[in-house]
Amino acid sequence: MGAAPTRDQLLILADRAERGPLTSAEADRLRAGIRVMDTARRSAIARLAHDERQQQRLAAIESLVGRARARGASTVALWALGRVFGDTRIPAPRVEARRARQGPSVPVSRPNSARGSLAASGPQNGAQSLESSLRRSS
Repeated sequence: MGAAPTRDQLLILADRAERGPLTSAEADRLRAGIRVMDTARRSAIARLAHDERQQQRLAAIESLVGRARARGASTVALWALGRVFGDTRIPAPRVEARRARQGPSVPVSRPNSARGSLAASGPQNGAQSLESSLRRSS
C-alpha cells in the first residue's frame, strides 16, 4: 500500500461506489483513507483537550499567585503549585505541623522588667519570664 489517498481520490472512489461495486483495491484504498481521516480527527480532539487542560492549569496558577499577592506573600508553596499539576508527592503541611513550627500562638508583649526581651532569652526562658511577669503584675 502506498501513501494515504487524498481527499479528491476518496471522493472519486465514493462516486465510483455509487455507480457500481468497487474492486478490492479500490475498497482497500477507501478504507485506508477513512482510517487516516479518523486518526487525524482523534488527534485534533486530543490536541484540543490538551490545550484546554493547559489553559485550566494556567488559570489555576494565576489564581494561586493572585491570592498569594493579595495576602502580601512573596512566594508560593511548592506543594500548592504541585497540586495544580496533579502532583501529590509533596504533602501539604498539616495545620498542627505549621503551628508547631511557628510556636505558640499566644500574643507576647515585652515586659517592663530589666530582664530584656523575650526573644533574647529563648523560647523556654521566654515562657517562664512571661509567666513570672504576669504573676508580678497581678
